[in-house]
Amino acid sequence: MIETSTYKGRAAAAMMRLAETRPWNEIALLDIAAEAGISLEDLMREGRSKAAFLGAFAELINAEQLKKVAPRAASDTPRDRLFDAVMTRFDLLAPYRAALKRIEASAYLAPELIRPALAMHATLLAAAGIPAEGPQGAARLAGLAAVYSRTFRTWLEDDDPGLAKTMAALDRRLRRGERWLRGAGDLARAGRSFIEGLGRVLAGRKQKTEAPAEASKPAAATATPTNGSGTSTAS
Repeated sequence: MIETSTYKGRAAAAMMRLAETRPWNEIALLDIAAEAGISLEDLMREGRSKAAFLGAFAELINAEQLKKVAPRAASDTPRDRLFDAVMTRFDLLAPYRAALKRIEASAYLAPELIRPALAMHATLLAAAGIPAEGPQGAARLAGLAAVYSRTFRTWLEDDDPGLAKTMAALDRRLRRGERWLRGAGDLARAGRSFIEGLGRVLAGRKQKTEAPAEASKPAAATATPTNGSGTSTAS
């Protein structure tokens, strides 16, 4: 369960309780404040939308996940460690599955959820001891996002206490994705090309912004001096 010692934690937990039994689109911030036992003023100091509290919920799950990271064995492969990390996350989400199922069914999308989603995938990679920086890291994050989103939907519908369908789906998708897990393949090259191209564009813009400064120098400063008769003094 998530930490609820703060207003943000209490609000996130209250929101998930409400989502278990009510349509997501009908839940208002005032409802969340009442369920959490805090004022609307205090609630809105912590967040101004349900998306903000969904992001807070994800952050709290991230914190719980990192507490469960164990030293890795030398024999573990990156795929094995990532499999364990994702299944650990599903264990942490289990008390909230009914709420998550309703939220998923509402097809709720919000730009504010992009950053928490990236942080969640980065947390999973960190828990598995897999770097997530640079073009290769971008490839891993993108690949994991695809694997996780599809497996998450399988998990939502998996009523088996042993989560056999979920584990089979996750294992199959991770095996297919071992190239991006290594940071190899076209996606990593595309990420590198994008960064290099962006660098060239920014360098070009810098040169363009510097050029007018040269052109704006006073003509008198660059003209060849002349004597009173108009003849160049340099001749």
